[in-house]
Amino acid sequence: MKLQLLLILLLTTVLHFNLIAQADSKVSVGVASYQSEDYEKAIENLNTALADPTQLKSKNVPKAYYYRAMSYLAIFRKFAIKKNAEGLEKYHNAKLDAYNDLKQAKENDSKGKYKSLVEKEILDLYPPLLNSGLYLVSSSYDKSLTASNKQAIHDLAVQYLNVCIEIKPTNYYAYEFLGQLYHNKYFGAEFNEEGLIKETLPLFQKALENAQADKNRKPDQLITYTCYRLALIHRYAKKDLDVAFEYITLGKKILEEEHQKLVNKKQEHTDANWAKVEQQYNNCLADMNAFELDLYLNSPEKLKEALTKFEEAIKKRPNDDIVHIAYAQLLEKVDVEKSIAIYKKAIVINPESFMAHFNLGAVYNNIAKEYYDKANEEEDYDKAKVWQKKVDESFKLALAPFQQAHEIDPTDLSTVRALKQITIKLEMMEEYQKYKAIETELTKN
Repeated sequence: MKLQLLLILLLTTVLHFNLIAQADSKVSVGVASYQSEDYEKAIENLNTALADPTQLKSKNVPKAYYYRAMSYLAIFRKFAIKKNAEGLEKYHNAKLDAYNDLKQAKENDSKGKYKSLVEKEILDLYPPLLNSGLYLVSSSYDKSLTASNKQAIHDLAVQYLNVCIEIKPTNYYAYEFLGQLYHNKYFGAEFNEEGLIKETLPLFQKALENAQADKNRKPDQLITYTCYRLALIHRYAKKDLDVAFEYITLGKKILEEEHQKLVNKKQEHTDANWAKVEQQYNNCLADMNAFELDLYLNSPEKLKEALTKFEEAIKKRPNDDIVHIAYAQLLEKVDVEKSIAIYKKAIVINPESFMAHFNLGAVYNNIAKEYYDKANEEEDYDKAKVWQKKVDESFKLALAPFQQAHEIDPTDLSTVRALKQITIKLEMMEEYQKYKAIETELTKN
């Protein structure tokens, strides 16, 4: 009996060592395959070896993880260069898989043999992982996606961006992109107040904190939009206009600081590139001003303060049509005639400003509607006729700016509908039929 037990123990021990030897041999074959650039064979053998890492010698565990990671990256690069769609699809998560293997290599490397190699590879992986995360965030905005596909893209983007946060927890971009992902999810078709406050808000706060703390980062005017999104969440989810104002003010301050840094290095830019920098600056400023204007329009108690602020702004920026348009929009609430004058000045500054022409037409249109209501309320025929004359005069004044807006942007449906309404009121039947046909064409799809 003792002999039988001894034989069983011996056989078990031999079997165990055979299994270890087989697993270790798979590591050797895998490494050799990687070195001979047969990456699929390398992955196949290393998958077998790592199916149960306890069967490997301790020194071979980090080795197997490291070389599988390197094989994933190498085969992905190979398929990318050859534009092999089938191969890229098969290994579409190669960068994530490589990162996870590198982490395992580091955790199992008790002697630190692979430490410097792993740390270098992980840092080198950060840019492609971040780019993949950004690509997925951009893809999540596609309105044609099914709900399940949208969720799958969301989940994968979360994985990529969380890995980036693990690699560089003090960086700005991964938090910002992850915030955008959740912002898209909760500020989209279905407004989710709780999701915006609990999940999205902390990400943008951390992104802004990191951006402000990193003194060595490259100038980036788009940080302005982190403040913009924080203001949006406070405006619509937390219903706190004061904090929203604070973020818009901070965003405009950051925009000026980042722009000045770029101005200081203008000589490093080509003319074409600098034109893009300037356009980006103007777009950021226009969006911040528009949001600020919205906040003012929804805060009657701040209207006087706002008017003073914009009066000062147009003195400082006399050739800025965007600032003039924002000021005119505020003036519509208190002084319509002055708002008309400011819109006209904005048009002189920039004759191609769609918003200036459209808003001027809208002001005249609104005046016409007010006169129309008075005409309908008036019981005296002669007095009603006087009001009706004012209606026609105001519609005629609205016609030209709307026509100019339509020339600038022929696809804007609101402009076409306004022109259709005005031309029928003025009994301009030929023009009415023209705009009616344009409306039909624009609403086909």
